[in-house]
Amino acid sequence: MKVLLVGTDETLITSIGELLASNHFSVKFAKSLPQAAPLFWNWKPQLVIVELPPWDEEPERWEFVRRIREIVPVRVLSLVEHGKVEDKIKALELLADDAVFKSASPKEVVARAKALLRRTASISPLPKAEIYTDGFLFINFSTRELFLGGRLVKLSSKEFAVLECLARHPRQILSPHKIADLLSPDYTPALIRHYIFRLRKKIEPNPSKPIWIKSARGRGYYLDKPGRPFYPF
Repeated sequence: MKVLLVGTDETLITSIGELLASNHFSVKFAKSLPQAAPLFWNWKPQLVIVELPPWDEEPERWEFVRRIREIVPVRVLSLVEHGKVEDKIKALELLADDAVFKSASPKEVVARAKALLRRTASISPLPKAEIYTDGFLFINFSTRELFLGGRLVKLSSKEFAVLECLARHPRQILSPHKIADLLSPDYTPALIRHYIFRLRKKIEPNPSKPIWIKSARGRGYYLDKPGRPFYPF
């Protein structure tokens, strides 16, 4: 069984990881959710144990875990701050299959992990959303949302439509005329170029040197994956 541990409390996470490994689990670590994202897609763990900050301080990190769980059939055990009973309840309501205080012993956490994985065998897989992702860029076609490293990027309906068109034809060069034809008569090649410009401003670290929405000179645009993992943190 594969278990991914995500958290910044190195002592806690390492202790849990060592105990899991001694119980014959395969374990990998990540210090942040953006760093963990590629492991969700490439390694495909059955369980994620994630250290969560207080809800009232960083609700966006909770939202990122919830979205991941909607997309990937993975079980989640959350670690919340000791005494934060409301956080424990909220974790169970929003995103986790189980929740425990960070003050719990590693033995208790591992025992809960084992129990959770035993139950998982008799539970139907979580539904998968229709998505495009490279581990950092997440496009959820079902909800029409874009996440960049866990951060929700607000797009207009037409911006999302252009991005969706590129994402449904990854690494295929589409001319502005072709994109307009694939969408609707409301779009023109000039409008496509305008929305590409706006998308790059919202998505790209450097819009003049895009790493996602790339151009093929004289031919059109295509959605690419960065040549190496992209972590801006």
